[in-house]
Amino acid sequence: MTYLDPSLNRLTGETYHTYTISYFEEGYPVYYFRGYKFTGVDSETGDPTFADLNNDGEITDDDRTYIGDAIPDFTYGITLTAAWKGLDLTVFGSGSHGNDMFNATYRSDYQTANVMKEIFYDNRWTSSNTNGTVPRAGANDMEKYIVSDAMVFDGSYFKIKQIQLGYTLPKTWLRKACIDNLRLYCSLDDFFVFTKYPGFDPEASSDSTSGMGIDKGGYPASKKVVFGLNITF
Repeated sequence: MTYLDPSLNRLTGETYHTYTISYFEEGYPVYYFRGYKFTGVDSETGDPTFADLNNDGEITDDDRTYIGDAIPDFTYGITLTAAWKGLDLTVFGSGSHGNDMFNATYRSDYQTANVMKEIFYDNRWTSSNTNGTVPRAGANDMEKYIVSDAMVFDGSYFKIKQIQLGYTLPKTWLRKACIDNLRLYCSLDDFFVFTKYPGFDPEASSDSTSGMGIDKGGYPASKKVVFGLNITF
């Protein structure tokens, strides 16, 4: 973003719980993520710790800063086609690289929420696991933890959106039925995703603009097996 009226500091975007997490501000990517810098878990107390960016001895809203954005470095796609003696094959895929995802499924005030167990529970701090990387249950400052870069993950991905195999019957077989063309096909849609993002879907977005890259637990595209028939008379 290259310009914002001097009377404005920043514009707010998407909210999560009681906090705004995306902002529109000069000098930053459109609707970037703003929050606290998570520096680890206190091994003695199990509480999360954060970077005191203004060195005033307290962790306040003034210590919130850029923690990521959903704008990819580049996007790409590929389409492969092949045909042989009536058979045809199409493979279509697309992806992005360099974009961040803010996982907004963790709610310290909603204990039965569906969250990522392997990220937020399996290595939680306990009295027998004082080196845990996730704060203890009921820790202090969890309202800061859920809007910190602990919630930001690499959202790069590649999806094979469709693999379709078809067969077009020879026209000599169709003349008596007064059919010009008949093609049978089978398609696998949204079957394969390659990503390090631990959430449901690296394409998740709570909104097309201010909520880009914010995953609030929306369901991903379902895998589909499609059978079809194309007939031309």
